[in-house]
Amino acid sequence: MKDRPWNRVPVEIWEHILFEVIAFDSIYVSGTSCTSSNYFAFKLTCGNAGSTGYREQCQRRENYLLKLRCVCRAWKAFVDRSSVGSSWILAPTLWVERDHKKWRDVLRLDYSGHGAMADWSSTKTDNSMGLSAWLVQWNQMKKSCGAVKVKRMELLYLRQEFYPNFMTGLCDVAPLLRNLRSLALTIPNEEYPTMEKLADHFPNLTHLTLSMPLNIRDWPGGFSRYERLGPLKLNQLEVLFLFPNGRPIDLSTWWLPSLRHIHIRLGVSAWASTYAFLKHHAANIETIDLEIDEFRSMGWGPSEKPFVLPSDFWNAFVHLRLLRCNWCLFKFETLPRQQHILETFAVADSIGKAAELVDILQTWVGDLGIKHLKTLVLHGSYLSSGNYLLDFQVRALTLQLRSRGTRLVGPSGELWS
Repeated sequence: MKDRPWNRVPVEIWEHILFEVIAFDSIYVSGTSCTSSNYFAFKLTCGNAGSTGYREQCQRRENYLLKLRCVCRAWKAFVDRSSVGSSWILAPTLWVERDHKKWRDVLRLDYSGHGAMADWSSTKTDNSMGLSAWLVQWNQMKKSCGAVKVKRMELLYLRQEFYPNFMTGLCDVAPLLRNLRSLALTIPNEEYPTMEKLADHFPNLTHLTLSMPLNIRDWPGGFSRYERLGPLKLNQLEVLFLFPNGRPIDLSTWWLPSLRHIHIRLGVSAWASTYAFLKHHAANIETIDLEIDEFRSMGWGPSEKPFVLPSDFWNAFVHLRLLRCNWCLFKFETLPRQQHILETFAVADSIGKAAELVDILQTWVGDLGIKHLKTLVLHGSYLSSGNYLLDFQVRALTLQLRSRGTRLVGPSGELWS
């Protein structure tokens, strides 16, 4: 009797399969760009919104791999190949650590801010140059560790009074960061020419996250200062995440010819300028992710819908594959027709009752000429509780969408039905 097929598969193939299973999601940790199809996975690794939760997932996986390492030396050697622990460092402080081996294969560095009080203590003699000293040390280690490999940095806990010196130090060591392609940065000081410095010293960035500090005490008088941030010109930038936190920013001088994926959290007063910016880059854009500043949206009802996607929206954004926005706040003058390339529509609102879900589903099955989506992304207590399975109208609409080839999924890709 012949062996079963799976017993005849070379062990190298099984090894490759296992490696892909346990290492697949780690590619986004040091990823520097994305596509519309893996946008949500990439977003989970970016900034405050997702990196903590994603890191917890990675830690759980590392604990699992630790058990596999205990099996034998061969398994240990194999599992070590898939570990992200040595390539992703979450640094609680900016001050230099002397363990050179720890930094040998670093691909991503996140400053967590947990040591912020020590970093910015007035008793320090060089309290604003910690990161510069860190990277200068990397330069001194080049003989033993080779060139700096870091491709991604998240620096979202920066103090206003030390920001100019901090950025000066970062720009001074830019030649060491020739592999850097992804940067997340808080801009607490509007006087420093951040945009010009980024364009001059980091022209090869493909992903950029910019966040303005949220300080309600400054509202509304302090916002106008951020209009002076200046022009941003990055030829290779593909992914932009922008969190103004209510502060208006002049986007008319920003030139990003390769922009494909954009995530913006905006207030009602910024919609006109934001839409003009989007339309200016419409030729290449594949992903638009719009969130509403929660403070600015207080008191708006579903009937008010202050944001309008005009009738020429779908003709302007001919390459748009993924659109995410607040259903209750956006008004669609028209919906995409079958010939449009759109694949995924994601609802940013949390769905808490049947009427909200019915309104969304009816929109996408109400007309045979409307684009048949591949994926409709939804979340909220009404779905997670399973109550939607008991509603006859929801079930009927769901079946209609299925017949059109549309999947209803959650933000993590899990099927609702």
